[in-house]
Amino acid sequence: MNDVIWSPGRELVQHANVTRLMQRLGCADYHELHARSVDEPDRFWPEVVDDLSIEFSQPWQRVRDESDGPEWAKWFVGGRLNVARACVHDWAERTPDALAAVLRGENGDRRAWTFAELSRKVTRLAEALVALGVEP
Repeated sequence: MNDVIWSPGRELVQHANVTRLMQRLGCADYHELHARSVDEPDRFWPEVVDDLSIEFSQPWQRVRDESDGPEWAKWFVGGRLNVARACVHDWAERTPDALAAVLRGENGDRRAWTFAELSRKVTRLAEALVALGVEP
């Protein structure tokens, strides 16, 4: 099954995050980018974090620790990341009205949330967990 179902247009490719990352790392194409991620992970992943402006609340000391074997690798050792902040709240501050999530139920119902709406929902959930004594 090698049929291409959809291919992005030139403008979409030019403005894609992965294209920006390829240029940043000096990769000619996606295959070279993938090879770089495999061959040079200690260089590749900090560039991804920087390119995406992901801010750790506590800086990491090492990109990875494979002392227990590669299958048990620890990434961004020593760092702490607030995933809700990085994935929802920061985007809600930058683009509050942009579409963040769409749910298509099995019954066909569709629900959508902007980043601002999703941020409020995530905050309410975190507050409810704290009230129950659970650290979010």
